[in-house]
Amino acid sequence: MKFKIIYPANIRFPMERANAIQIIHTCHALANKGVKVYLLVRKMDNRTTEECLEFYGLKSHTNLHIIRLPVLNIHGHFIWNYSFYLLCFLSIFCLSVFKNIRKIYLREIGVARYLLMIKSLLRCELLYETHTIQSMEQKEIEKLLFDGITPDKNRLDKILKKETKVLTNVDKLIAISESLKSAIRKHLSVSRRITTIPDGALISDVRERVFSKKLNNRNIIYVGQLYLWKGVDILIKALKKIPDATLTIVGGLSYENDICRLKKLAEEIGVKSRVQFKGFVPHRYIKKHLMAADVGIIPLTDNVMSRYFTSPLKMFEYMSAGIPIVASDLPTIKEVLTDHENAVLVKPGDTKNLALGIEGLLNDQEFANKLSRKAYEDVKQYSWDMRAERIIGVLNEN
Repeated sequence: MKFKIIYPANIRFPMERANAIQIIHTCHALANKGVKVYLLVRKMDNRTTEECLEFYGLKSHTNLHIIRLPVLNIHGHFIWNYSFYLLCFLSIFCLSVFKNIRKIYLREIGVARYLLMIKSLLRCELLYETHTIQSMEQKEIEKLLFDGITPDKNRLDKILKKETKVLTNVDKLIAISESLKSAIRKHLSVSRRITTIPDGALISDVRERVFSKKLNNRNIIYVGQLYLWKGVDILIKALKKIPDATLTIVGGLSYENDICRLKKLAEEIGVKSRVQFKGFVPHRYIKKHLMAADVGIIPLTDNVMSRYFTSPLKMFEYMSAGIPIVASDLPTIKEVLTDHENAVLVKPGDTKNLALGIEGLLNDQEFANKLSRKAYEDVKQYSWDMRAERIIGVLNEN
């Protein structure tokens, strides 16, 4: 059966963050599988659809319709959100009436909450893809972000009530990891059917890598955001224990303070000359940096986000690029990676263990290449096309 779906995403588009990368690749893969997708996003500039897709290294597709809604571009999330909601609901109503679309795919709780209120009017099926439990995340926000502020109890209770209502009442529910699914059941007492569909990656041609790490190369890479919970601080400290190795950090946004914080740390501990901060790099150029690396790192600390709520794009991209991985030993990571089989897993937040894990791969070419080969074979089940097929399976369910 061929489907038509509306995918409202309250994001500026194009956007450099992982959620935008995940959304557009998911929509593009669904279009490749024959699903007609109407993606509703915020319009923040005058780029064409082709230019927006090129930002992610993608081409136009006849099944993918990107509708950029002209929200009020005024500083302040309240204005953005509610102007998007209004335009979004008008667009959904028109698409449901004139295009006869009866399935709406969601991953933003604010949009889901309001659509539930008018669900009977729209006569649409609501599918919700959850990536976090906001009430748990917000409770620990000060541990996750450098400038995070934990809401008061009244605000946390409102968030809990809102998300429990959404997760209980949408027609179909998808979780990004098995750990998140378990947390929803345990912490929100939601006992309904939940389908787990992890993130994905574009699968590189194996011939581009050939798993032949060169002797004496000691190039380490980290790709992604630089928030406290990501553990990049731990990685920089570990570098001090790895002689002659260089670290390339691809990520971080100019309007956030994380790059400055980490540059200061690198200088303080004497590794500044061995760390390259690339800052934000458009996603279509990430592969070039991965191909120049010898080891990819996922140094997550042990916290609510990394334990329950993450399915890191970098993990799948490292696997696809054929570089050996050192990652934190956490439940979400172990859903995909197995120690000494397709990666090296180390104790979260432990500088010494992280350094030993990296050093072991840098010094053992045969072992590093063995892990890379296995990871490359394993990642084939996590392509964006495979993700689209799993979503279509949910769309097909009665």
